[in-house]
Amino acid sequence: MEYILYFLIFWIGWLCSSVWTYIFNMGITAVMIKNVTYAVCCFIKLMHENTLEFMRMKYSKLEDLNIPPNNIKLMRIQDEETIRGTQGVLVNLMLEKYPKGFSHLIKFNNWKGMLLYIQENQGEN
Repeated sequence: MEYILYFLIFWIGWLCSSVWTYIFNMGITAVMIKNVTYAVCCFIKLMHENTLEFMRMKYSKLEDLNIPPNNIKLMRIQDEETIRGTQGVLVNLMLEKYPKGFSHLIKFNNWKGMLLYIQENQGEN
């Protein structure tokens, strides 16, 4: 009888420890995923800003090379459309690949929403 009591106490302790570890790990995982999401969003925004700056330099150099303004305007329109499409693809890819169990942590579904998410979380990180 005494051995059964010891086994029962051990089993209850092991069960409580396992449940506690599972809950604790879920919390840490959620915080880590939230921080990684913020970092990835900031990286995407930074790369977008750098791309825009390189495009400004490109148009400036094209003007210096006396390329006709209509050609530059056409290139600019094509580049802007490509950038808008890329923004959508990047956000949609992030949303598709986001872990399903943590989808409640992501509060945006488009480019403007991602920029607002970055702005809201800037002070926290």
